Amino acid sequence: MPRWQIKNEHKVIGKYKVTKAVTSRKFIGSNGVKEKEIEARFCKDIPVYHGPMGAVGLPGLVVQLRFQNTIYTLDSVENTVNPLKKINQNEVICSEKFYDLVDEKLQNYR
Repeated sequence: MPRWQIKNEHKVIGKYKVTKAVTSRKFIGSNGVKEKEIEARFCKDIPVYHGPMGAVGLPGLVVQLRFQNTIYTLDSVENTVNPLKKINQNEVICSEKFYDLVDEKLQNYR
């Protein structure tokens, strides 16, 4: 998980008030290992701790991510309510069925 440094820098992107965070990551390229800075802008008002390109671990949804010459910006958020199905905790399933269920649920979030 990235080690983010949260900065005291805020701005508005679309309708979201965001806070800046930076981290660096090592990448192996044709010129060897290089450390690259990654900048994220996250919204504390949306308590989802994910973002594009593995930008996880911030205290809110990543609304914008800058890496090298590319900027990823959130276009919209749709709030939906999907009731959770109660699971039978006594049911034992094999790992193959478990991963099939995980894949099925992840398809709903893409």
